[in-house]
Amino acid sequence: MDYITTKEAAKNWGITDRMAVYHCSAGRYRSSKGRMVKINETDIFG
Repeated sequence: MDYITTKEAAKNWGITDRMAVYHCSAGRYRSSKGRMVKINETDIFG
């Protein structure tokens, strides 16, 4: 599974990085948590 950073996702969605982190925390997207939150690439690009 490939992941992208919240910064990259935010740029694709046209929202702030903080809002992308919020969406992950709310469970709207599958994400990997560690030092950085990363979003499953297939959730972004289908």
